[in-house]
Amino acid sequence: MSYQNQTKMITKKLIDNKPKKPSGIKDLIRWFTARGFHEDVLEQRLGISNLDESFKKSLEPKKKLHIGTMFGWITLFLFICEVITGILLMLYYRPTVAEAYANVRYITNNIHFGWLIRGIHFWGSHLMILFVFIHMIQTFIFGAYKPPRELTWISGVVLLILTLLFGLTGYLLPWNQISYWATTIVTEVPAVIPGIGNYLKLIARGGEDVSQVTLSRFYALHVVVVPMLVSILIFFHMFTIRKYLMPKDIIKHVVVLLFIFGLLLSLATLFPAPIHTKADPFNTPVNVKPEWYFLASCAILAVTGKFEFLGGWAPKVLGVVIQIVIISLLFLVPFLDTSRIRSPKKRPLSIAIGTLTIIGFIILTFLGKYI
Repeated sequence: MSYQNQTKMITKKLIDNKPKKPSGIKDLIRWFTARGFHEDVLEQRLGISNLDESFKKSLEPKKKLHIGTMFGWITLFLFICEVITGILLMLYYRPTVAEAYANVRYITNNIHFGWLIRGIHFWGSHLMILFVFIHMIQTFIFGAYKPPRELTWISGVVLLILTLLFGLTGYLLPWNQISYWATTIVTEVPAVIPGIGNYLKLIARGGEDVSQVTLSRFYALHVVVVPMLVSILIFFHMFTIRKYLMPKDIIKHVVVLLFIFGLLLSLATLFPAPIHTKADPFNTPVNVKPEWYFLASCAILAVTGKFEFLGGWAPKVLGVVIQIVIISLLFLVPFLDTSRIRSPKKRPLSIAIGTLTIIGFIILTFLGKYI
């Protein structure tokens, strides 16, 4: 074989093996074909064909401590804390309208360290949601959603939604006045979706109003369904990045997690979980607000409420549609940003859009608190 022919063959091989430039939505559509799912998802993203080798590599230390790599571990640690304290609370809690509030008071005031366990569970849920947000922001800033990590990002978005569902379902369980009416407001939102909205509300509540059926459903979701789904998603999320899990300096990671646990203990001690008054369906409190992670959603609904001139249907429908669009765009981030560049310094447009999104969320959260 001549030198020229050898050169052509080597060049052709290099071209064939060169990674294709991401084509955005076309790549996503290809995933739903048999060939695309096998080649792009199972082989390139999940590496099914070389599991043994990849698991061996996952046990090799890869990185030194970096604040960006810690947020995922912190979130996992907080989830474990929530599971353990949740199991302890289940020993005394009964999900009935007649007993739930009294159980919470009994756990807080009579069980040894019950106030501390409940406080850790209460603040752990807030910190878990906060660190999921921070982890998503960090992933976006460093471009860690780009190929071949699209599935890592998508599973992270699903985990964010499930974490918010964790907070929503657990919020009602104390059966106090604030949680009852905040849940009433949140579960009323799906009713504005044309066609299926009222059915979604009935499925969530188990009836027209928040009642014993609602409490039972939220309890089942909170202690069985959502934890199971979160556990599966965490496993899948870590499976997609298994090559990068083992840090070099495990001791430093343990120290950070101990600091987080110390923060939990401090918050639970200095700012005990509130009890409030027992839920009263016939007495609506003034200016009820949901937890901070749903305030931006409330602000969107409040702002779209100014569009009544379009018709009685417009305010809430627009508010729900806007939020669905935001969530959809969040899922599509890896397919909308087709550049392979990961460095924040070389992605000014993406960083600017992300920064404006974060600022917008903060502003909407404050608006939701005060309007």
